[in-house]
Amino acid sequence: MPIRYSFALTALALMASGCGQSGRDGGNGAAVSNTAATGYLAKVAALPPGQVRGVLFRAIADANGDCQAISDMKRAPDKDGRARWGVRCTNGKEWNVSIGDDGVAQVGSQN
Repeated sequence: MPIRYSFALTALALMASGCGQSGRDGGNGAAVSNTAATGYLAKVAALPPGQVRGVLFRAIADANGDCQAISDMKRAPDKDGRARWGVRCTNGKEWNVSIGDDGVAQVGSQN
């Protein structure tokens, strides 16, 4: 069963800026959740490949996935309104990552 993790739109902005902090609100340590359709997929689609890689890496890391860095990523056909990728990490682990327009990512291990 895939692991679910919720991203805030601010996570995308922070990843794009290279700040390194995402998914947290203003420093009080509480996870930020966003469950309404927000146009998140259009914003991810507009990112250059390196920043998409960062979004996918954060999804895997925030789901406690074992991944030190992403060595390959392939876009898969959308399913049920969710954008999907196959991701291979440098340690050989492979992941399926899907993201909905509400910013919620589902992460599942392929091995």
